[in-house]
Amino acid sequence: MQETLKRRIQFLLICLAAALFLGQRAGAAESPFVVDVWSTADRLPENTVIALTQTHDGYLWVGTLNGLARFDGNSFTPFNVNNMPNLPGNGIVFLFEDSRTNLWVGTDNGSLSIVTRGTLKQVYAGGEGRGKFTAGFDDQTGTVWFVTDARQVFCWHDNALDQQPQVYGPLRDLLIYLAFHVAVANKDGGGWQFGSGNLEKVRGGAHNSLGLLPCPVATITAACEDEAGNLILGTSGAGVYWFDAAGKFRHITKEEGLSEDYVLSLCFDSEKNLWVGTDGGGLDRVRKNFFSAPPALAGNVAQSVAEDGKGGIWSAFNLGGLTYWITNSAQHFHVPLNAWCVLVDSRQQVWAGTSGAISSQPGFGRGLYRLVDGNFQPVPAALAAGQKIFSLCQTHDGKVWVGGDSGLGSFDGNEWRFYSLNDGLPKSAVRALAEDTNGVLWIGTESEGLYALREGNISAITASVKDISTLLSAADGSLWVGTYGHGLAHQAAGDGWKFFSSTLNGLVSDDIGSLVEDGEGNIWTGSYEGLVRVGKQSFADVVSGAAKTLSSRTFLTHEFSAGAQPSALRAHDGKLWFPTIEGVVAINPADLRLNTNPPPVIIESVLVDDVELKTNLLDSKWTSAITLTPENEQLEIHFTSLNFSAPK
Repeated sequence: MQETLKRRIQFLLICLAAALFLGQRAGAAESPFVVDVWSTADRLPENTVIALTQTHDGYLWVGTLNGLARFDGNSFTPFNVNNMPNLPGNGIVFLFEDSRTNLWVGTDNGSLSIVTRGTLKQVYAGGEGRGKFTAGFDDQTGTVWFVTDARQVFCWHDNALDQQPQVYGPLRDLLIYLAFHVAVANKDGGGWQFGSGNLEKVRGGAHNSLGLLPCPVATITAACEDEAGNLILGTSGAGVYWFDAAGKFRHITKEEGLSEDYVLSLCFDSEKNLWVGTDGGGLDRVRKNFFSAPPALAGNVAQSVAEDGKGGIWSAFNLGGLTYWITNSAQHFHVPLNAWCVLVDSRQQVWAGTSGAISSQPGFGRGLYRLVDGNFQPVPAALAAGQKIFSLCQTHDGKVWVGGDSGLGSFDGNEWRFYSLNDGLPKSAVRALAEDTNGVLWIGTESEGLYALREGNISAITASVKDISTLLSAADGSLWVGTYGHGLAHQAAGDGWKFFSSTLNGLVSDDIGSLVEDGEGNIWTGSYEGLVRVGKQSFADVVSGAAKTLSSRTFLTHEFSAGAQPSALRAHDGKLWFPTIEGVVAINPADLRLNTNPPPVIIESVLVDDVELKTNLLDSKWTSAITLTPENEQLEIHFTSLNFSAPK
């Protein structure tokens, strides 16, 4: 209990600090993208990333002024003139993989090298006035074409580099366009051209104009396509432009999270992430943001969310009052300023519980409030439930239930009734309420466990969870119980309790602030460690013994609020809404498509008795057999699992 109290005090201090600091950002617009940044602090060789490409084995290759690096989504493996003597220089300005899976590397001294089957070989040392390599292109015959920033064209065929090939007409024009990043060519013969300042989609030889570019052509420094064939442009000073099929675009700059607006390279990977190499800002990963955050509900510490019959969203903010948001308009209520939880009942009455009279300043309240004629008014008759109201709930019979620091109360529209020690409740505050499909009201207390109200009688439930933070009555009739520090409990109808924790079976966090189920067969938990989705089947697999640990996905890693209910919300349109210390966020689970392809696992090295058997780090293939003898005592295998979408 002492540890729980300590965490709660820490949480309140965080909330107070966040309310002061984050309140300055309340008007910031939501970004449709999430940006993560890797820099030299993450062992990137250098923060100027000039070249990027993803090879067939899944690795992301990064070219910097301080050498080459191979990235597996977690760590960088550096290659430079010290550990790869054949490399002509550390300034890597060009990377390209051809259709035969050869990796081509160009340096800032004008050289060109080929990496094949783990061996790097220089094929061109550079020449006076011939420039640096900036683009590569595979034609349908298997010939690989290269072009420099001095408009010099080269081609590779029959395992030899032709330094002065005869190339004319459309092919030469295309190569020059590629050299200066004013065209993108795809493998089906189509692509994009925009050298004239007009955006043109090329398909089957036909050019379809989509209008003028939003930036000067001279500022374009990189270009690529996304998985749908839409154009993405990087610029010198104006960030990134991401177009859709109709030519409309999203503009991504430092305001949306880029580390720098000066972009040098782009790469779109097989997991639908955009990688941005910047001039001095390191390597950025840009992902489409499936989460939305209405500006009116962002910036302050949100504690509770509720939906009304019109689809509007109410939110209670710690030391920030309440806000009602609907169709991009918002209304703020500063009394009670210390609102803690909010509920909209079936009669569309809005109720708000407070965290108690913690200040004599105007706006602070205690107990329960109700919205009357456009203003929140105190409900003195409900004070028997407590000056601090932590939980609000409405049951199927229309009663509104109030859980507080003094017990439990219900209102049937005319009269209040209260439950306390004499009715079977403990002294501990009522922190969570939920009604199941059988009409049983479940009561979660702060330190004395779980209780049930059946036909007017309260009884204690035997379960080894005491510090209850939130309750979820699932559609299948089962009950989920979140705690402040002891994980998650679950009871299905007619079955015993099952327990999940970080140490027992891999639950991401033992501090559960909110619980909600979607329509896709998942349970979502909000905690101090972020937002996590776990499939119900994964829980079942752990219970049956088919799996030892839970399979989960973490979506957001900032802190989610705890201590109020309703907490998370599943709205009528299927969206999920969550309170966090940075405001309210929402996601439509239907927008998320499960990636059923497991990440590739690559053996990078093998040691027998501390002797390295594979010394060629450039080669991702491992085809050799290893024979162990009775004298061998130790086998050590180093491997990586390529995953570019996991949180940084």
